[in-house]
Amino acid sequence: MRPILISLLVAAMPFSAYAACRGPQGLPKPGNEVPLMENHFHYHPGKGLGCVVAHDKGQAMTDHKGPVSFLNCLKVGAVSVGGTLTAVEKSLGQAMAQSDIDLFTETRVYEIQQRGVLRPHYVVTFKDEHVVAVQLIGPPMVIPATFSGLTLGDDQQKVIDTLGLPGERCRTKTDGPEMWTWNPFPIAIDVMDGYVAGIKVTWPSAK
Repeated sequence: MRPILISLLVAAMPFSAYAACRGPQGLPKPGNEVPLMENHFHYHPGKGLGCVVAHDKGQAMTDHKGPVSFLNCLKVGAVSVGGTLTAVEKSLGQAMAQSDIDLFTETRVYEIQQRGVLRPHYVVTFKDEHVVAVQLIGPPMVIPATFSGLTLGDDQQKVIDTLGLPGERCRTKTDGPEMWTWNPFPIAIDVMDGYVAGIKVTWPSAK
């Protein structure tokens, strides 16, 4: 059976406040439609952006016989929102740095080992040892880690084809990346010179 695209309207948690924001004006339109893949966000010209789930699970959501959720799509490489600290460190190894946010929340940084001075790294935020936010930042990876089929170094057209046009594009510094967001989903892509420089997902505030 074909998977089902579930579009949700939920309150999204903003990543931060940005000084200079604009809409999608001037960006190219979505081109070739990306094939449906389970646990990926997917843009459909008639339905907009949604999370692709297995047919039986999607049918249960549609029939109000199961909880409506897109948590399965909030995953960057090996790290899933809602996952455990133990599972993350089993996949990524020990953190190279960590800092406390409050008594129950901390952020840990995991560097991806590959050749070159600049290396990609994960920034993972844990609350009570469960993942509430994931960022992947840096240059392209030798072995790509993906979010909904997107990875560091992809061009902006692939982002638009996969997720549709962003609702907002924000920049804090004139020489920094532009953060694209798709409200109400708690996802963001950093675009620099037309290419993906960062990927961010976080726990939906409504959950």
